Amino acid sequence: MSTVLKSSLLNLAATGVSLAAGFGVSFIVARLLGPEGSGLSAFAIWLATSLSALSDHGMPQTMLRSLGGFGDDEDGWKALARTAFARFIRAVALSASAVLAYAVWVASTEGLDKAAYWVSATLLFVLYALYAFTTAAARGRGRFAEASLATATGSLLQIPLLMAGAMFFGIAGAVAAIAMRYLPQVLKLPTYLSRAHKPDPSLLTPDIRRYARHIWLSDIIDVVIMTRVELVLLGIMLTPADMGYFAVAGVFASLVGQFAIQLSSPLIVGFAAPDQSPQARDALYRKAVRIMALVVFPVGFGGAAIAPQLVPLVFGADFAPASLAAFLLLVAAGFSGVVVVPWAYLAATGKSGNLLRIMIVVSAATLVLFVASILIGGVEGAAVTRVLVELLSLNMLFLAIIRSGGPSAPYRALVKTVLAAASCGLAAWLVMKGLGGWSGILAGVTAGALIYLVALRLLRLVPQSDTAPLLESGAMARLPSGPRKVLTALLRAIAVPVGN
Repeated sequence: MSTVLKSSLLNLAATGVSLAAGFGVSFIVARLLGPEGSGLSAFAIWLATSLSALSDHGMPQTMLRSLGGFGDDEDGWKALARTAFARFIRAVALSASAVLAYAVWVASTEGLDKAAYWVSATLLFVLYALYAFTTAAARGRGRFAEASLATATGSLLQIPLLMAGAMFFGIAGAVAAIAMRYLPQVLKLPTYLSRAHKPDPSLLTPDIRRYARHIWLSDIIDVVIMTRVELVLLGIMLTPADMGYFAVAGVFASLVGQFAIQLSSPLIVGFAAPDQSPQARDALYRKAVRIMALVVFPVGFGGAAIAPQLVPLVFGADFAPASLAAFLLLVAAGFSGVVVVPWAYLAATGKSGNLLRIMIVVSAATLVLFVASILIGGVEGAAVTRVLVELLSLNMLFLAIIRSGGPSAPYRALVKTVLAAASCGLAAWLVMKGLGGWSGILAGVTAGALIYLVALRLLRLVPQSDTAPLLESGAMARLPSGPRKVLTALLRAIAVPVGN
């Protein structure tokens, strides 16, 4: 647990920078390029992540799960990484060539300005795919500090580039600048690919190939269909502006999702540790579910309370139609954050087949629900469906773990955490409505946070066994005296001697 905690804290530090920069990107694009520009940039990101999932053959996740098992055998893990990369890069190059060919056709029929967008989208795809592979390899080898530093550096790098790109080159410049977010980690790629090792397909054992195949298909379904399929459907069925409304509505929700996803890597490494007993793994799973819920539920529910007023204030009055969708998507984000934990458990413990079956069922339901809801309710209908899909995914993952002989989820703690988070959201909403404007939002956030802390104590949701590792961690010791004392006092105030 201490290793997972240390890795999680490193990821959290980088995630904080990444989330702040991600919000800045959405703000700059919305302000400079409007709803249509927001929609097109969001589509480019969806295209890049979708093509990466289609092309990677499951190799990044395989590296994350497998490289740690080699210990000090550097030749062993480098040989596997070299073999996996050879399989990975061929499909990436083919996909990039296909998009560039389309860009050439667009240039001949619609002009260079339109083609520039597709060239930038190709750059974004290639850098994102290489980033995904390199980051997975780094984390698989336990180099979380390296990956965290590269994440923070790239996140800060893209902001000035984005402002310049959007102002001088429009949407194509904005997308190219977003691609620079992934460059620092990509530059680390040579350290994981030794020329002394030639690709050896025999290193991809039947077990590795089976895991990679299952996780690849699961990722395709998750990224292409379940993550942002509503964005594409809105563009097809409605307009690019509706894509922009939904993209902005999802900005705050995506911050919650990115936060949770960043924690999935140390969880997979922790769940897959070869020297860990089944009892320790199950205890880690239940604790991870509880702690993730304690973090993401108040952000989701509390954020939902202030989102309708926050969206037009931040992004401009043109985005007021996105307010209700932003409320619903933040509620969904609370549940999607917890989804990360059972997903990581199944991925790390060799249950990739279970994941694939769940993804197939949920994706089929997702497509049907989104098409119907967009026809009926437009942007808001898509947001309602997102809530239903996240609830369905979470419960199916919980059930799959139980049926495979794994631990049950801490349902009682989850229900109590929902109640605590709902009280946080209610307090924030009441204060915000009473004061209005930015002062009401700030006061609402403060009131919601205080009420949530009180609810944690009253509902006995934080046992001392959860706070003790953090209080004794090296990260806590390195904090300045003032913040350390405040955080220590806060953790001791909400912790109770007996767990749930």
